[in-house]
Amino acid sequence: MAKYPLFIDLEEKTIVIIGGGKVAAGKAERLRAFTSNILVVANETEIDFVPVIRRSYTEEDIIRGDIIIAATGDPDTDKKIAEEAKKLGKAVNVASDPDLGNFYMPAVIKRGDVVIGVSTNGTSPAFARYLKEEIESHLPEYTALISLEMTKLRDALKSKVTDQESRKKIYKNALRELLEEENITEEKAETIITKILKEMDR
Repeated sequence: MAKYPLFIDLEEKTIVIIGGGKVAAGKAERLRAFTSNILVVANETEIDFVPVIRRSYTEEDIIRGDIIIAATGDPDTDKKIAEEAKKLGKAVNVASDPDLGNFYMPAVIKRGDVVIGVSTNGTSPAFARYLKEEIESHLPEYTALISLEMTKLRDALKSKVTDQESRKKIYKNALRELLEEENITEEKAETIITKILKEMDR
């Protein structure tokens, strides 16, 4: 059965990655765009951009983490980690066999506050990466900028417009103007939002 996607705040979670190879490094690299609370446990590793404990994992490491990633490169060890993590009620992802865990890590596109995750339920990471690249190629270069300006508009409207339907109409019109603007810059985007807010004050 397909898994339902959820977006969670990782800043208050501790992620423990058990393993120090290329797969573990890749997962740590992707995750650090969302949190600095990452710990790697491995006997040997070249990972140097997050804290590392150089030894074999223990149950204490699993207890310490809110989210566990088993990426040792040894399927039997990964399976054991998954079993221990599940017994402790932890969220666990298994690199060697995604079905052994209780969540999948999607291929991720991040443009400022815009985040898109693509998953094939662990059946084909290569296909997920392909779909990610296809989606990414169609995103406007200014995706992050538009998201930022729409956030500013949303914050401003909270005190100016109480009617939800009216706010939705303003959002829709503002987004249309931003998307229709060719070669949009931060200055142009701010001008559009400022104009909309001034029109509301008339």
